[in-house]
Amino acid sequence: MEFESHLRDSVLEQAHENGRQLLADAKESIEHEAKEQEAQLKQEKLQQREQEIKAINRQVQREVQQLENKKRQSTLATKQGILKELFAGAYEQMTAWSIEQEQAFLEQVLKKYPQEELVLTVGSRTLVKYSAGQLERLLEHYPHVKLASSSVSGEAGFLLSRGNIDDNYLYRNLVDSLWQEESYQLAQTIFQDEAD
Repeated sequence: MEFESHLRDSVLEQAHENGRQLLADAKESIEHEAKEQEAQLKQEKLQQREQEIKAINRQVQREVQQLENKKRQSTLATKQGILKELFAGAYEQMTAWSIEQEQAFLEQVLKKYPQEELVLTVGSRTLVKYSAGQLERLLEHYPHVKLASSSVSGEAGFLLSRGNIDDNYLYRNLVDSLWQEESYQLAQTIFQDEAD
């Protein structure tokens, strides 16, 4: 009986020992698996955070680019407005020329056509500056130039016609031509970027 009791105690002890070992192994395995899952979860969270940060950075870059574009457009609109005012001011100055300035400009242009037969058509805003006969007396120095019987209504400056070809010296046209040819270059010169 004692042998059976001892055997039973031994078997029970071994069973308990095996159970404790299995429990310890299971605990260790669970702890190891938990640590791996925790590490994997941390890694996933880090990756998710990095992606969120990248998405936020892209959004910020888009918004910064949009602001830069708006700034450029606003600056360009301001520059164009200033240039338009500049050219409008030049036109107003030309239309306000004195009779002496008008004559000097006309003579300067006529000298470019020394012997060509021309018809001079004066703009109505310029014609009113000349007194009776003053324009005819000026043209006596240029016998190859004839004065047209009509004027260009509402305009300042003049046209020179050579047959079917008109050379346009109306001030609005001259300023517009200069605007088309020179506005970009003037903008570059006047409004150099802040980088300079």
